[in-house]
Amino acid sequence: MRWLLLWVRLPTEPSRHRVAVWRELRRTGAVSLGQGSWAVPDVTAFTEGIDRAVAMAERGDGEVIVLSAAGRSERDEQRLAELFTAERDQEWAEFIADCAKFDTEIDHAISQRKFTLAELEEEEQSLDQLRAGTARSRPATSLAHPLPRRPTNSSNTVKSGWLTTPSECSLPSIRCERGPSLLRN
Repeated sequence: MRWLLLWVRLPTEPSRHRVAVWRELRRTGAVSLGQGSWAVPDVTAFTEGIDRAVAMAERGDGEVIVLSAAGRSERDEQRLAELFTAERDQEWAEFIADCAKFDTEIDHAISQRKFTLAELEEEEQSLDQLRAGTARSRPATSLAHPLPRRPTNSSNTVKSGWLTTPSECSLPSIRCERGPSLLRN
C-alpha cells in the first residue's frame, strides 16, 4: 500500500493554527509519526481532509510537505499499517463506549419516565453527536481491520445490545434485542 507522508511546520505562535491542523489531521485519520510528521493511506477517501489541513497550515503561515511513499521493507509496511489500525481500533472503542453511555441515558430516562421536550432535545443532540462521529471516521475506519464481532442471533440483532465493529454499525438502523432502538430515523 502507498502512503502519504506529511511534514508540517507552523510558527509556534499563535498556537491555534497548530491545534487546528493537528485536529484536522486526526479527524482525517492521519497517524502521527513524531514531531510534525504524519502518515495516511494514499487513497482518495483522505484527499479532502489532507487538502483542508494543508490549506489551514498555509493560512497560519506554515507549510506542509506531502510525499507519496511505500515501506522500504515488508516489516516497515506492516508496522505502518499496525499503527494506523491501532488508532482506528482505539477510536472505535471510544465510540462504542459513547454508544453504551447513550444507551444507559435512554434506559434511565425511560425508567424515570422522563419524557419532557427538554429531555428529548438533549438525547437528540447526543444522538446527532454520535452520528457525526461515525460519519467523520468512516473513511479511516473502513481501511482498518475490524475488532472481533459479537455473536448475533437469528434475527440479526446483536446479543449484547450494542455493536462492536464498523462493519456492523449503521446508526440510523441500530437494533438491539429489546426491540427497535431509539436510534432509528
